Amino acid sequence: MSIGIVDEPILGQSQDWLEIKKHADALVSFIKETDTPMTIGVQGERGSGKTSLLNQIKEELSSSKEIRQIWINSWENSLMVTPEQCLIKIINEIIDEILGSDAKHSNKDKIAKIASSVFKGALKVGAAATMGAKAGEELDRVMDAENENNIKKLRNTLDNLIKDITDASSNAYKKIVIYVDDLDRVEPRDAVKILELLKNIFNLKHCVFVLAIDYQVVVKGLRDKFGEQTEENEWEFRAFFDKIIQLPFMMPMGQYNISNYIKNLLVKIEFIKEGDFDEDHIKTVIMNTIGGNPRSLKRLINSVSLIKLFTGDTKLIETDEEKALSENDQQLLLFSLLCLQIAFPKIYELLNFKPDFTNWDDDLAFQQTRKKEEESKAFEVEFSNAKKTDDFNEEWELCLFRICYVNPRLKPRVIEISKFLTFIKDEFLKDNEDEIGQVIAQILSKTSVTSVTSTDQGQEYVLPERKGAYKRRYLEDIDTFIFDKKNNEGYSDEMLEMIETVYNDIKTVLQNKEVETKFAGGITFYANKRKFLGFWTKPKKIHIQILKNFRNGYRLPLVDDLDITHNRNYNK
Repeated sequence: MSIGIVDEPILGQSQDWLEIKKHADALVSFIKETDTPMTIGVQGERGSGKTSLLNQIKEELSSSKEIRQIWINSWENSLMVTPEQCLIKIINEIIDEILGSDAKHSNKDKIAKIASSVFKGALKVGAAATMGAKAGEELDRVMDAENENNIKKLRNTLDNLIKDITDASSNAYKKIVIYVDDLDRVEPRDAVKILELLKNIFNLKHCVFVLAIDYQVVVKGLRDKFGEQTEENEWEFRAFFDKIIQLPFMMPMGQYNISNYIKNLLVKIEFIKEGDFDEDHIKTVIMNTIGGNPRSLKRLINSVSLIKLFTGDTKLIETDEEKALSENDQQLLLFSLLCLQIAFPKIYELLNFKPDFTNWDDDLAFQQTRKKEEESKAFEVEFSNAKKTDDFNEEWELCLFRICYVNPRLKPRVIEISKFLTFIKDEFLKDNEDEIGQVIAQILSKTSVTSVTSTDQGQEYVLPERKGAYKRRYLEDIDTFIFDKKNNEGYSDEMLEMIETVYNDIKTVLQNKEVETKFAGGITFYANKRKFLGFWTKPKKIHIQILKNFRNGYRLPLVDDLDITHNRNYNK
């Protein structure tokens, strides 16, 4: 059995589970047939598989004796050096690799001398930056003509060298393909410098550059030159990119065979067996949460691997025998909630806060947003339009819409989140509608170990799996409290029913009041951020304590216009 998935690029054509070979083959054909010089920009967000694609192209071209291939890792060259030194290392490495193809070695000293002049110029310009803007401008005026002349000399000399190499009878090289990987891991401004210098020096006959670079990195790297990108100046960013890149290629994440990829990874770690899962279910969950980024999918599989070790062969959840979820459905529900945890941690936390999402309502939305969403002039129109769709025609969905609206990352994905939760409800929990909160809470208790939360806030929403874990947490309904007592402290069903009755009576009295409820070992009610009522339990007793308020002469507390009296006793 394999445990965990290493976040490394795919080497060559092995394990093409995403089925991107057809795209690699098309680029291979283009590289073989294209006129030169040519620069191909392979674009895509981090983790989208750019390096894996380059590896596939490189392996396919390795069988051609007419093509010399050079691989440069720009990020590795940038470590522990200045941007100027990084440029020098990259150029030096490319030149050394090209010289390695020269059977005569007659040009080596000449090229090294000219390159040295270019490198000195780069270092001087770099030093100018530390002297302040004016000093840098003055030095740039002195350096421009000199360095431009040196770059021209270097380019002409390299051009002659490559011509000698491709014409020589001692080798069969007709084309040199240079891969520059990991440019998007370099500081954007430095990445732009690398692109400019590569363009100026290596725009040579017989050379094809394949650059792994995302357009957004170029945009960030050009902010100092063009300012923030707007509709008015967008063409300037695009013009720069088009000047460097003759053939842009976007990683086809929308065409990846995600369900096939995930299925094979899950089989590899023995979370499922071949044929256990409906691939359409996997695809629905993935596309409404994580999406097609291979790096995020590998992280997901590692989370699944770890939780599989924790749970072993034990049941994930306990439900009514007549309504028991199948083992496969339990596994897929666990998998789905891990997808949510990675893609939308805020919604994952909200589920921990109130696991029965079908009972999310305006009160929860208010508690989360304080109606901040209504400050937007566009909200009412967008909210009204959302109500007319199938994705937001229930109260819990409207609550979700409000909560996501104030979060810039969640707002554009709110439809997918709604579809995801609806799918969970309709596909896995359709026979457990009255136990949705319990089922989800039990699954969430297994996934909490892989959750990434801010430690300065504490693990506010994680259900405890051990006694004594009395971090104070928000409590929206009694389900999580009952679940905690039943599973950790052995309360009888009769006592749990009594606790729920008392709690609901208190909530009825306090309805429409701005009161927050938190729980640790017991339940505490707050008004205006001050504790005014304590409610804690033992296996055979319920204790209620009404705290006195110093502003009211240490008599009964004041909560809005609520008339509080000692007029009700609860006894088992």
